[in-house]
Amino acid sequence: GAFVSAFSLTAGVIILGIDIPASAIAPLALVIAVAAFSCTGLGLINAALSLRIRENAVLSNVIFGFLLIFTGANVPLSELPDWAQTMSDGLPFTHAIEAARELADGASLGDVAGLIGTELFICVLYAGIGYALLREARSAASATAPSLTIGVVDVALARSASIAGAGSQSE
Repeated sequence: GAFVSAFSLTAGVIILGIDIPASAIAPLALVIAVAAFSCTGLGLINAALSLRIRENAVLSNVIFGFLLIFTGANVPLSELPDWAQTMSDGLPFTHAIEAARELADGASLGDVAGLIGTELFICVLYAGIGYALLREARSAASATAPSLTIGVVDVALARSASIAGAGSQSE
């Protein structure tokens, strides 16, 4: 995530001629790293939910589309309805995107420290929820899964060997 963001930013600077102050490069790198970790927390939640449902690709695409609309990535937050603006405050990327835009406009790291702090809080919150959901899913799976021991495997292999017939690997 961080590499793709840094590459996209570099490509945007080169291709589109975006002017970013040199003093903003290090703070932008920090914001990109924080955003990547924030997204990782959301990824843990996605992974945990994917253990419960079968269509992970659909869920991932819905989350992706949701983020594009509600984080200010593609639609300015000011143009969203009030309820959507409120919801966007709790999503990963929202505050990192705002911080990155302000840094590119010449703001200092101190000016965006609150946004970065909020994004870090969201990162920790989502990572904690994702970790808890993964642990719960693992516990649920362990409770219902049959136990597989070496003895069970030995018996299965012995049965397989005894019924091997013409054309089998055992010949």
